[in-house]
Amino acid sequence: ELIKGMTPSSEFFSINPKDDSMETKISIEDILLCEKIDTDNQDWPNNIIYGKMYVFKNDKELNIRTLMKPGSLKSGFVNLQPFNKEWPSAEVEINNLEIIGVVRKIIKGV
Repeated sequence: ELIKGMTPSSEFFSINPKDDSMETKISIEDILLCEKIDTDNQDWPNNIIYGKMYVFKNDKELNIRTLMKPGSLKSGFVNLQPFNKEWPSAEVEINNLEIIGVVRKIIKGV
């Protein structure tokens, strides 16, 4: 294992956060190492780990949020939770969410 949860065959990418929605956990100076998720596999929603940070596409932008079980506990829904309390959370249907990857490592900026 290279990084916890990542295998040598994993595809990965890195991104920088574009806003302060995940402050104080991550900041715009940080680099996030992410494992790509194969959403072509129909079973991928069952592999979501609640409480982990995910990268998803919203319109044409990439966003980072922690995926949580929704308060309503509705089947097929997730809560997109920012770390920064000044940003709103959102409950969305998992099949309408274009998840790109899961954050595996945060490299803190200097």
